[in-house]
Amino acid sequence: LTTPEVELTAGDGEEATATEPTDRFLLQTVYEDQTVPVLTAASFARSLGVPARDPLLGVDRMADGDSIFFQVDRIGSFPHRGSAWVQFDAQGRIPTLDADPNWIGTDPHGQLAQHAPAVNQVANFLSNDSRVINVCGDDACELRSN
Repeated sequence: LTTPEVELTAGDGEEATATEPTDRFLLQTVYEDQTVPVLTAASFARSLGVPARDPLLGVDRMADGDSIFFQVDRIGSFPHRGSAWVQFDAQGRIPTLDADPNWIGTDPHGQLAQHAPAVNQVANFLSNDSRVINVCGDDACELRSN
């Protein structure tokens, strides 16, 4: 993630800061993903300073002592300009707190490509406006059948 010292314009009349990153990305993950463990996604977001949509999970969906979301910044408001992490919950087995894949049950990896709210979010992010919209309201994002 680079932050070059250049003059940026936001495209909507707003002035962008001189240190605003020119590279933006949207990280969409599923809590029970067997291919990309949640610990990996959290480490990625934390290391690069990517803010997360809050709440990351619904009530009682984290394992006891779960601190993997510690020091992950949260998105202040929507629409959000910049990189973002949006986590969806398939309401399956709560993953372990290590970097090992969760091999129990159906792997939801790749299902976001057919999940209308996730697709809508990506389409808005890739548009000329390039903003992350909130597709889940005030609740945690859930991966449900369309």
